[in-house]
Amino acid sequence: MKSVSAIKWLLVPLFLLAAFPVFAGKANKANAVNSCDTVIDEPGNYKLVKDLDCPGSGIWIVSSDVSLDLKGHSITCSDTDELMVGAVIALSWTEPLKNVTIRNGQVSNCHDGVTLINVEDSKVTRIAASGNRTIGGPYSEGTGITVFMGANNVITHNELFGNESHGLGVWESDGNVFKHNTMWGNWNNAIWFVAGTNSLIMCNDIYENMDGIAMQYHSDGNVLQGNHIAGNFFGGIWMFSAVYDPDPEQWMDSPADNTVRLNIVENNGSGDLFEIYYVPPPMDLIFPDPEGACPNTWEKNRYGTQLAAPGCIPEPFELEDVCALDDDD
Repeated sequence: MKSVSAIKWLLVPLFLLAAFPVFAGKANKANAVNSCDTVIDEPGNYKLVKDLDCPGSGIWIVSSDVSLDLKGHSITCSDTDELMVGAVIALSWTEPLKNVTIRNGQVSNCHDGVTLINVEDSKVTRIAASGNRTIGGPYSEGTGITVFMGANNVITHNELFGNESHGLGVWESDGNVFKHNTMWGNWNNAIWFVAGTNSLIMCNDIYENMDGIAMQYHSDGNVLQGNHIAGNFFGGIWMFSAVYDPDPEQWMDSPADNTVRLNIVENNGSGDLFEIYYVPPPMDLIFPDPEGACPNTWEKNRYGTQLAAPGCIPEPFELEDVCALDDDD
């Protein structure tokens, strides 16, 4: 099987190198942020003091131990042709950033709403990310929240809707928690994992997207629990790899060792649960192991339809909402 490293640089948003700004301003001594292209490069508690309409990027965080409170304000990107990476971008090209919190505001009409690159032990909460757009380049994802090369972050109580690609995109990241988010009306997946591992996807409300949760290429060891996924145009939960070469030796490994349990997945257009390879053309669907072995564990899910090797996914389970009492922040 081909390693995911072969596609790593296809996934790295290389345009960030070009887009990294000559910073227009820094947060002032009172830690108030009031302009676009502001860089936060020192630890501290920062607050946005007004709405921002930015021709390019919004706020850059390049220091650990930063708390950024948007205080209910919005960051909107106004130039549709500008190569932008997000309303709020936390990143490091060297040692990971740690202990960063981004909370309480709206981000829209940008390339990505909130972007975490090489960030660990951090949190994004109470963010409404909507209408973020693709701009025509190969890395233009139009995603509400992006986590790339991150670990042990918590993404919780966010609303991700109407983005031109994904609600939440996760690449080459480990040990994160994604819970109590609401995602609807995203043009692609609500949640998209590529080489996302050992993470918890729990108690999210996902509806009326193109797809619900899609796990691809080396997305192993995750737990998907207590999610409510309904009314998506295509599928509910996908464990799959897309194959673009007829030689099986060139196929990417399908996700494995994930546990999918206690989810309510119903009324999705093409089906609710999938454990497959997708092979275009001619748009064939095949099982990772036609003999019936199942790379992932499916337990006590309520669903209507499924597509997997015989015996892979157990019969539907009568289940009520398991997250009603789990509303911690």
